[in-house]
Amino acid sequence: MADEAQAGLPARTSPSRIPGGNLLLRPGTQTPPIEFNLIDGSLWSLHKRDPAALTLLSFRRGNFCRYCRGHLAQLDSLVPAFEERGIEVVTVSTDGIEEAQRLRLEHGLNRLAIGHGLRQDDIEACGLFASERVMNGVRQRFAEPALWLVRPGGQLYANFQSSMSCAPNDLNLLLEGIDTLAAHGFPDRGNA
Repeated sequence: MADEAQAGLPARTSPSRIPGGNLLLRPGTQTPPIEFNLIDGSLWSLHKRDPAALTLLSFRRGNFCRYCRGHLAQLDSLVPAFEERGIEVVTVSTDGIEEAQRLRLEHGLNRLAIGHGLRQDDIEACGLFASERVMNGVRQRFAEPALWLVRPGGQLYANFQSSMSCAPNDLNLLLEGIDTLAAHGFPDRGNA
């Protein structure tokens, strides 16, 4: 921040508005105080996490989305690799507990911490893209895929967002990048 002031640039301490009124959370900003329940019954709170390095928070559309299920299967298989690097991994959607439990059982997601009940105000506070669909006469609003890397204390390190389901992150490439960034002390990127 001192470098920004010396260069005559404004400090970036808050999210930026993007067209349509959504907030885009920039790396280096404080994340909203998100809390949700995990399928094991415990309460998960982003600001109370204390991983060795980072928290990886994967927002997903819901169990109805085949792209998200594929992404979560890959993420579940890589949980040990992330944990070896000091990264805690969790995923959440607007699904209710029954649907989240079904996701775990039907797709064998045994390593991944699975959250449920992401609230609409959290979707907005996080600046996530959202969509709606009508299923069996019921309108559902859900978050589009996003993946955050968050420092201990709740500061956003990286924000990967998509406005559609068919553009998930390559998690093996992300692991490779994390190794490179860790070797350099996790320097800030994308906050200019």
